[in-house]
Amino acid sequence: MLRIMNIFLVEDDHELAQFLIKGFQGEGHQVTHAATGQEALDKIDENLHSVIVLDLILPDLNGAEVLSQYKDRGIDLPVIVLTALSDLDSKVKLLNMGADDYLSKPFSFVELNVRINALLRRGKKTKDTSQSDIVIKDICIKPKTRSVSKAGKEIKLRMKEYDLLHYLVKHADQVIPRSTLIERVWDYDSRVISNTVDSHVSILRKKLDLKKEDKLIETVHGIGYILRTGSEHN
Repeated sequence: MLRIMNIFLVEDDHELAQFLIKGFQGEGHQVTHAATGQEALDKIDENLHSVIVLDLILPDLNGAEVLSQYKDRGIDLPVIVLTALSDLDSKVKLLNMGADDYLSKPFSFVELNVRINALLRRGKKTKDTSQSDIVIKDICIKPKTRSVSKAGKEIKLRMKEYDLLHYLVKHADQVIPRSTLIERVWDYDSRVISNTVDSHVSILRKKLDLKKEDKLIETVHGIGYILRTGSEHN
């Protein structure tokens, strides 16, 4: 069943904005458009909009400033940032700022639409209240509340960061290909993604304060990742 969304599009490039508006409307969605950062701050309505598609480079306030002010206001809508930046560090910074996902320009409308739908689909899934707490080393994961702590101190994780960690934990001591993580955690077709997984793993390592010698989340070059518990089970 098609879910009708009201997409809040913040994009100053008139040609690109009209292209995206036409595409979203063709999918049956409503679109609210803002061309500047200030307009984006004035028009946002958390009760009306479903998702924010936010260009990083705007003529007045940049996307990072807009995102920061949204968070200060307590606006917690899913945010996908459109960016010309392609390096991993820049994308990690976007996620740390509060973005739920990013898409590098140029991109296809199909990919953007897939990411929006996957993001909202994951966000609406019912929490699993039947699982017990999971403890690995000094990290405790509480599926009932989707919370994580390290040595008793709460670690703030965003939705996808938690989903990724939880999936790795559930499949501990197994090598998980990037394509599997993309399909299981993001609900994407594995052909329409770049290094989103790498960005999120990098953030997880930093938030969990994992040192270089700590092999909790280990990169398996050319394949994906493995979360090691120190046990020998498969």
